[in-house]
Amino acid sequence: MLNLLLNGEVINIDIVAACTHGRMKHSPEQILLAMDGRLSAHDRQLIDIQMAMLDSFQKRLAELDTLIGE
Repeated sequence: MLNLLLNGEVINIDIVAACTHGRMKHSPEQILLAMDGRLSAHDRQLIDIQMAMLDSFQKRLAELDTLIGE
């Protein structure tokens, strides 16, 4: 959902429902209400940086899993 927000896409209940799974604490309707608002260019930059960091961490974890497996 963050990637959709970063790309400036319109978020509706169908999109939120498709991105959620049964283990989530809140309903798609509650998540959609929480996402109501606008992101400034600065907000988008900050989220983009954090998403890049998350991607980097996930890659490093995969590398560690491989090393542990060996």
